[in-house]
Amino acid sequence: MTRLLCLVLLMWSALAFALQPFGLMRKGVPGALRMSALTDLHTALFNKVNAALNLKVSIPAAPLTADKWVCNAEWFDEAKGSKLTGVTKALVATADGSDEYGTLNCWMGPKYFLPHMLLTVGKNAAGQHCVTADYIPRGPNAFGADDSYLSQHYGNDVLAWYENAMSAPGAIVLPPPKSFSARLLRSPTHLSVGGLSFDDVVDISHKHVDRWLTWIGEGKESEPRQRGALNGRDDKLRVFAFRAAVAEASEKFGADVGKLVGAAITGPVAEAYVGGGG
Repeated sequence: MTRLLCLVLLMWSALAFALQPFGLMRKGVPGALRMSALTDLHTALFNKVNAALNLKVSIPAAPLTADKWVCNAEWFDEAKGSKLTGVTKALVATADGSDEYGTLNCWMGPKYFLPHMLLTVGKNAAGQHCVTADYIPRGPNAFGADDSYLSQHYGNDVLAWYENAMSAPGAIVLPPPKSFSARLLRSPTHLSVGGLSFDDVVDISHKHVDRWLTWIGEGKESEPRQRGALNGRDDKLRVFAFRAAVAEASEKFGADVGKLVGAAITGPVAEAYVGGGG
């Protein structure tokens, strides 16, 4: 892990040089990223995770800008404990705040079989709100082969949450991403819906986080002999997450800065920096 963190820190140290050819620089966080109902929600969701897991910043925010878009991303580790690989808290927004998307991705470590939790809440210029949320399955077995894992993490409560979100007033199913890696990463209960009221986004996102934190509190440790396989699969999942983040960010920031934004959102995984988005 130390070697991986060093790699990312070196990447960030080279960031100012990398941005010069594109007329970009690190800037203070724009007002759009400082205060809005959506950023307040994003902060409240992070605070729940922080309160439960006692996080500390390991890679501080380094705002990236291109054209009208700004990304502000931080990476957190547990201050004590070994449940997680880490947590991304990221906000991508237009400078005027008309569009904004807050991401909270929580990546488990190999000590537990619990799913990774991914969550993005957003608002577009028309004032419509959206939420994208998922629990990424893990473990040595093919998904669906372990009935107990299905019932615990993809059972009736998750299915009811999914159905309620899909049937919320004005709900519109968002189109699948262009990125193959983004589609590959999804579970069968992946939720991506727009046209929502802000109150619906608050309810959907808080329930998503609360359920995952309940699993954390009740989770049983994996056996030491199982952790190598868990770690290997998790590394590949993070590679897919990086490629997906790069593909999405490149549509807003352009290909060159998009890769930096994708790395900032994904966090420190050395293998993730090999190759581009897709």
